[in-house]
Amino acid sequence: MPRWDPASFNALLSGFARFGNLEEAKILFDRMELRSVISWTCMITASTVSSSLIFARELFTRMPGWNVISWNALITANAQKGHLDEAVSLFKSLPEEHKSLCSWNAMIAAHLHSGCFDGSKAVFDAMPTRDVSSWNNLAAGIAEHKPVTAARACFDRMPAWDVIAWNILLSATAEAGDLGEARNIFHAMPAKNSFSWNAILTASALNGHAQDAENLFRRLPDKSSSVAWNALVSSYARNGQGTVALRNFHQMVLHGIPSDGVTFTNVLVACSHLGMVETSWRYFVSMVSDHNVRAERGHFACMVDILARLGRLGEAEELARYMPFLPNYVVWKSVSSASRMYCDVDRGTRAAQNAIDLEPKHSGSYLLLANMYKSNSC
Repeated sequence: MPRWDPASFNALLSGFARFGNLEEAKILFDRMELRSVISWTCMITASTVSSSLIFARELFTRMPGWNVISWNALITANAQKGHLDEAVSLFKSLPEEHKSLCSWNAMIAAHLHSGCFDGSKAVFDAMPTRDVSSWNNLAAGIAEHKPVTAARACFDRMPAWDVIAWNILLSATAEAGDLGEARNIFHAMPAKNSFSWNAILTASALNGHAQDAENLFRRLPDKSSSVAWNALVSSYARNGQGTVALRNFHQMVLHGIPSDGVTFTNVLVACSHLGMVETSWRYFVSMVSDHNVRAERGHFACMVDILARLGRLGEAEELARYMPFLPNYVVWKSVSSASRMYCDVDRGTRAAQNAIDLEPKHSGSYLLLANMYKSNSC
């Protein structure tokens, strides 16, 4: 191309913006002799995608003219970063004639992202017109903050349902523990996507229906999601079928599906049910060295639980004390419960007292300590 016209520059800027390549976008933007409102908007988008809100606001201030896209990009970026006050200020400054459905929807999302459901409902009620995104945003907020019956009532008022709306209702029903109704919703859906399949698969796994989860997994149109594989591994790991869970994990690895922290929590739970201490340590080390997954508090808690269950109480207590996270109530409860089972009263008493120190209002902590005193007859 002997000479680039503004449209060519804007097309390339748009590509940089989409992927958040801010430095490349800056270089190209500085080379441009003529900059349109599209050029400025692309730069603002690139800045927001790469989390440079200060630079995005600076660009916005310098713009010779604004359009609704540039306003919405900045409003949405502030909302996603939790800067609700800034998002509200920008929205109020937006001329009424430029407040599009996209602007209103961005404000509903902004309030929801900041955990302000009442604010999102107020924005929804004030909207001059609404589209399916407006209803979906409201429904998502109700599903998160209200009982599932309220979410269902919202859906019954919706003028139209798309797959996102169906997924919100499916997920809310599943999280409420009503697997039967979740199945009914899933089967009633006119169209399903990977989220739909993963939601019902995860719900089946969490409710202990391992065979149902596997049957769903086999019917999955797309098995490339780690969410689906994690649900499959979890369904067997938490159902006491550790061998099957580990076999599914190895199949996951062979299929090239990336593992994450949830994957290895399930693997360690499976090892715990099988009483495989050394194997669990190998998985723990492999998690970091081979799979580049950071060891979190939950993984250390699993290891403490495995050691304690199998009577290696000294190692369990030592790991609890020296792991790179502050041990929580669950960790010390594992040590205390196992100590009582193995009649190690002194260790169990220490662990129970540590649990009380962490959660003095938790009645279970005092029950742990009382049970330890009862164990003096060991």
